[in-house]
Amino acid sequence: FEAEATLGEEESFFGLKVESEFVSSSYEETESQLYYSWSIGSGVSALIGARHLHLEDDDVNSALLGVTAETVFGVEILMLAFFGGSFTEGRFELERPTALSARTVLHPKFEVRAYSHDVEEVALEVRVAYMATDRFSPYVGTAWSRLVGAADDEEELTALIGFSYEW
Repeated sequence: FEAEATLGEEESFFGLKVESEFVSSSYEETESQLYYSWSIGSGVSALIGARHLHLEDDDVNSALLGVTAETVFGVEILMLAFFGGSFTEGRFELERPTALSARTVLHPKFEVRAYSHDVEEVALEVRVAYMATDRFSPYVGTAWSRLVGAADDEEELTALIGFSYEW
């Protein structure tokens, strides 16, 4: 699941984001981010905050620094860096929501993660959302990811089902 809440105006706000992966009756990974975002230019914002990452066998706390931008063509860019202990991660995401009809939206997303221990993850995600109301959108989709550089390359294909709700 994924949940995000913000408090403030579009140009300056506090945010809380929680993502969790559920695999075979247990949570494999849960990531929580608490951050502050402020506008630094037209369509560009900076982020600073903290992240807690709960893995099956470890918990990692780190500082969060990042930049978001919206391009002329509607592509949303997110660049994040996490620093904490012996664990450092960089994340780069591209997403371009595209209206397929008045109420149906396609959400393709490309993501690359680089870790301090040289394992990189490449992921593609595609969701189709139906805007049932202005605030509620159920979605279905699929996600593919591949870990590169580990002892054994790992590849995963996942079905996605969920909803988004905006307050």
